[in-house]
Amino acid sequence: MAMIRLEKLHESESFEIRLEKPIPGKAVVAYFKSIGASLEDDFILEDREDTVPPWQTSSIYTVECSLAGVAVYPDESHVDCLTFDYLFSSLPARFYPRFAEVLQRSAEQFHGSIHYHSRVISPKDMHPLFDSWLSDLRDEISEEPGTKSLAILIEELFYQ
Repeated sequence: MAMIRLEKLHESESFEIRLEKPIPGKAVVAYFKSIGASLEDDFILEDREDTVPPWQTSSIYTVECSLAGVAVYPDESHVDCLTFDYLFSSLPARFYPRFAEVLQRSAEQFHGSIHYHSRVISPKDMHPLFDSWLSDLRDEISEEPGTKSLAILIEELFYQ
């Protein structure tokens, strides 16, 4: 059996919105609350509204706020970067459009640029990226995001 290339499973994908200048974190928190997200500890997240199987993640995305490269509590600090994590492999594909929408709207809201793997991307780059992750997953192990068998495989490969 061929070795599974872990990078092809896209367990988690991260995007940064880098802001032109620091802004009050309270404004960031207020914005995310207005679109249905919440602040838990030092992370902002948007929970799913459906019944979540135990092998899937309950959040559509999480956001970590930082200032000058250091993670901060957004309700206590200024912020110059928002790091979005999207747990691609443990979330059914139907949630991706919401993630992409929030990422794009947040970049517009805060006049920031979206970065993926340290390069600037535009909103039109998002869908082809997602399609490439789907292709990787299908080509590598014939799975779809959010399946129980994929969750078991990731648990075995990453966390043993």
